[in-house]
Amino acid sequence: MKNVRFVLLIVALVFLSGFLSPSFADNKRETAYERVIRTGVLRCGYGIFEPQTMKDPNTGAFTGAFVDVMQSLGKELGIKVEYTEEVDWGQIAEALSSGRIDAFCPGMWGTAKRGAHIAFTKPVYYSTLEAFVRADDKRFDNNKAAINNENVTLATNEGDVTDEIADRFFPKAKRFAKGAISGEAYLLINVETRKADVTFTAPSIAATYMRGNPGKLRQVVLPQPILVYPNVIGVDIHEYELVSMLNAGITQLENNGLIAEILGKYPDGKFFRLPSPAYQ
Repeated sequence: MKNVRFVLLIVALVFLSGFLSPSFADNKRETAYERVIRTGVLRCGYGIFEPQTMKDPNTGAFTGAFVDVMQSLGKELGIKVEYTEEVDWGQIAEALSSGRIDAFCPGMWGTAKRGAHIAFTKPVYYSTLEAFVRADDKRFDNNKAAINNENVTLATNEGDVTDEIADRFFPKAKRFAKGAISGEAYLLINVETRKADVTFTAPSIAATYMRGNPGKLRQVVLPQPILVYPNVIGVDIHEYELVSMLNAGITQLENNGLIAEILGKYPDGKFFRLPSPAYQ
């Protein structure tokens, strides 16, 4: 009987050692950080976010302020930045956790709700979020509370920041959601075409739209922005090492003055606010 117990003990130890051996550890899923280090490539998801991230429909080339930031960041870190998949703004966390992309790189807003599922880098810069209406609509000037009314319809993107704002500030208002992967301009289009009364977006996005559609929309006059958001790079919530690496590069760009230089090249760069330097 003792011999049987001894044999069973040996078998159990051999079985366990197989799970604890390096070969078992090697079978674990490769992290985004490990993949970036191994390949030298950061696979970026993106959404069209003018003037930060834009894609030429004919050539597929990417341009914009945040694209320039990402290319400069890649040079500082010694990696190649590739834009590999367009991701709807309401599905960022899923794209990251599934491993389809390593990071979401159009200059997303780091919100508290997103922060439950996505890890953010330090702010690259900040942008404000404002309310926009049709040019002849003065109902909400200096009266943000008037938006919170069951007779008002908000143009939103389901699962995105506009939904968060509606939940937080304007729960009584109705919503009209734009289609997935249809571009942020559709928030403004849905207001212009009277599918909705109000939407919320960055002044940089609205300025681009209103230049092409003069006299159609305007910013609601309010004493302060609806919200101020940091523009960040998003990664999966568990990717601490990747966040650390990206933060080191962002700090280098800040200290070299390259982020300010990049924003200065774009007319709508005036809408963005740089973080205060740590050494001031």
